[in-house]
Amino acid sequence: MKIAIAASEAFPFSKTGGLADVAGALWKEFSLKGHDTILITPLYKQTAGYFGKNLPPASASFNLRLGSADIKCDIHLYSSSGLKVIFISNKNLFLRDDLYGTDAGDYIDNGYRFSFFCRAALEALSVLEFSPDVIHCNDWQTGIVPLLLKTRYHDMEAFKKCLSLMSIHNMGYQGIFSPDLMPATGLPHHLFNPDGIEFYGKINFLKAGIIGADMVATVSRHYADEILTTEKGFGLEGVLKNRIADFYGIPNGIDYDIWDPASDPFLPANYSAADPSGKLKCRKALVEKCGFNINSREPVFAFIGRLASQKGIDLIIESAESILKMGCMSIIGRGEKKYHTLLNALCKKYPGRLNIFTEFDESMARLAYAGSDIFLMPSLYEPCGLGQMIAMRYGCVPVARNTGGLSDTIVSTKHPIYDDINSAEQDIKPTGFLFDEFSSSALAEAILTAALAFNIPDLWRRLVANSMTKNFSWSKSANIYIELYKKYSKSLNG
Repeated sequence: MKIAIAASEAFPFSKTGGLADVAGALWKEFSLKGHDTILITPLYKQTAGYFGKNLPPASASFNLRLGSADIKCDIHLYSSSGLKVIFISNKNLFLRDDLYGTDAGDYIDNGYRFSFFCRAALEALSVLEFSPDVIHCNDWQTGIVPLLLKTRYHDMEAFKKCLSLMSIHNMGYQGIFSPDLMPATGLPHHLFNPDGIEFYGKINFLKAGIIGADMVATVSRHYADEILTTEKGFGLEGVLKNRIADFYGIPNGIDYDIWDPASDPFLPANYSAADPSGKLKCRKALVEKCGFNINSREPVFAFIGRLASQKGIDLIIESAESILKMGCMSIIGRGEKKYHTLLNALCKKYPGRLNIFTEFDESMARLAYAGSDIFLMPSLYEPCGLGQMIAMRYGCVPVARNTGGLSDTIVSTKHPIYDDINSAEQDIKPTGFLFDEFSSSALAEAILTAALAFNIPDLWRRLVANSMTKNFSWSKSANIYIELYKKYSKSLNG
């Protein structure tokens, strides 16, 4: 098949979160499976930094009419080892220090920026004569593409047999903007109504993707059920229910070529499930780097993620005293200033027990995955989550809330004496600890259970082995997407 993946960020070229990992991994996996795949993503300042002086020159240029203005677009075509990318470039819109905004908030012209990106992506495919069978869209930043395919670009030769799939990575981010943006989107004005893209008097990009796409997917089976509810649907649960026949929960994976403790170049010692001895060396290196005062019977805890309420950082702060009585903790992440302030105060209160890294460092994050014993992920909601899968791959046992993709990927121990850790059935072998209530007391209880298990060496070794041998590769999920594309393509084109 000919597949185009449109994403506002994609590893290794740009990244703020898990979307980049998913887009980059699918692009690679589809190509490895023999499909003619092209990735379309903006050329950010971060992307230009990745290439340095080797940035490919513009392959073509054109002007796009957005509202009353003509905006220049340069497209850069990059190909390496059979992997193809179209970079959409406009210096004023994308060559900024950050992808979506600063600490002060989102860029006020994000609606305009990503209207331009969606329109330019389709124009670029036509200019380069790449006629996709399907365009796989990701999150609100590409949300108007499916409707553009059905309206403005319907009669264009490149898209006459083109399907679209809309992937929802996080229902909490919808791309809601003033109706004044309507001319820039390129969509006909009659779509601005309650059955169309109107949402409480504004334009909703994610709603556009849901109603316009041939297929709608989200990133785990459990999250697919959750966002059909009033509690977690963020106002679009009714729109999703109208698309239930075409709505799927397809779990994310991780790239095993990138996330492999047996070959990870950032680690002081490599290791595997068959020979985990190097993990102790990684723990020692992490303890030294963080200046921890800890003994071998105390676990090292880690949190890696955004410092935001959704990620449950409030629960960790509230539970800090009980956590730090049991072991030491490394926290890596950036976010709201109030959390930086609170965490820095805790560092001063508990020297040698807590360490904070607010500037992301790839080598530090990987050392934390490898050197920690227990990974904390107490999310309020979590569509899929990649951190827990990476942690398990590195033998770092997760303690997480029973929600979304965390429920789908972590098999929780069911009994405090851990008898079920010895299960012979791979699919039900426990790999971590889940708790239900979103409270600091529930988190602290789950952490205590994990810390007790840590001090039963034989059982802990089996739990670590279960985690490391769990299969989270992308191949299975990529195959599900391909089968969906084929099914809908057959239905559309006979």
